[in-house]
Amino acid sequence: FAPRGLAGHVYWWLVWPMHGFVFPSMVNSVARGRKNRRP
Repeated sequence: FAPRGLAGHVYWWLVWPMHGFVFPSMVNSVARGRKNRRP
């Protein structure tokens, strides 16, 4: 992602910390769903 202008940079820095919460749980959910799936 390449933010443009001051508003883009402010938005990016405000949203960036949430990635630490969202992505690990999303990866775990996908892995759990994949593990429970039959081939």
